Amino acid sequence: MTRACAELGASPTSCVSFSHRCWAEIDLDALRGNVAWLRHRLGPGTSLMTVVKADAYGHGLRQIAALLMQAGTDIFGVANLNEARDIRAVGRGWPILMLGACLPDETERAIKDNVMPTLSTVDEARRFSRTAKKLKRTVSAHVKVDTGMGRLGAQPDDAPALLDTITRLPNLNAVGLYSHYAAAESNAAYSRRQRSLLQRVLKQLTVGGHQQQGLTSFPLTSRVQVMMGPPPQKNLDHRATLPPRPSLAGPAGRHGSAFRDRRTSHGLRTGPPKVWPSS
Repeated sequence: MTRACAELGASPTSCVSFSHRCWAEIDLDALRGNVAWLRHRLGPGTSLMTVVKADAYGHGLRQIAALLMQAGTDIFGVANLNEARDIRAVGRGWPILMLGACLPDETERAIKDNVMPTLSTVDEARRFSRTAKKLKRTVSAHVKVDTGMGRLGAQPDDAPALLDTITRLPNLNAVGLYSHYAAAESNAAYSRRQRSLLQRVLKQLTVGGHQQQGLTSFPLTSRVQVMMGPPPQKNLDHRATLPPRPSLAGPAGRHGSAFRDRRTSHGLRTGPPKVWPSS
C-alpha cells in the first residue's frame, strides 16, 4: 500500500481503505539506528542476536529480518521453525536459534533447516543425536537452564549431567548455555537469585572442563542475553549501557524489544515514522 500511495503522490493515510483502517507505522531508519547503537554499546567481540518471534513482534518478520541482516545482526532468535524458514527465505548464512522446545516430529526438519535447537532434557539430546546420525549431519545445540522462569530448561542441579551426556552423544555438540530471567524489570532480588544459580552452574561446568571442550556459557534476560563467543569475562555487566536489568557477563547480547524501542531515555533513536501497513 505504501508503494502504491507513493506512486499516486498521496500520503499513506489518505490511501487507507475501509478494509485496512488499522496499520503499523514502522520507522526503519530508527530501527537501523537502534541496532547500530546496541552494537556500539555491546562493544567489539560481542555478537548480537535479535529475537524476531511472533512476526518480529508484529512488525513483519521478513521485512525486519532483511533490514537486520543489512544492519549487522549476527544471529536470529525464533520461537518455531516456520519463523526460521521465513528468515531463510530472505537470506541465508545467519545462524538461527530456536528458543522454544522442538517437538519430536520437528526434529528432522530442524536439522535439515540447520536451526540450532534448545535442549532441556536428556531425551531431547538423544533424539537429536539419533536423527542427526541418520541424516549424516552434526547438530549445534544450546542448553537452557531453568533458574526460575518456569517455562523451559533443565534444573540447575541437572544441567551438568545433561552436558556430560551431550558430550558423549554422536553428531551433537553443545555450543551454548543460557537461562532466562523471569522479572528482570520488576524484581531485582529474584533476578539476583537466578543469576546466582546460573553462576553456580557455570562454576560447576568450568570445574568439569566443559569450557575447555568448546562450550560457550551465557545468561539471558528478557532483553539482554549473552549468547555466543569465547568464555565470558567475570565482571562485565550491561547495566551501565542498557536499560537497567541484572545481567551476567558474556560475549553476545540478545535484544528483542530493545532494538525496536522508540524511547529516548536510554539513547534509542526516534524519528518521523514511515508508514508500513501491518495487515
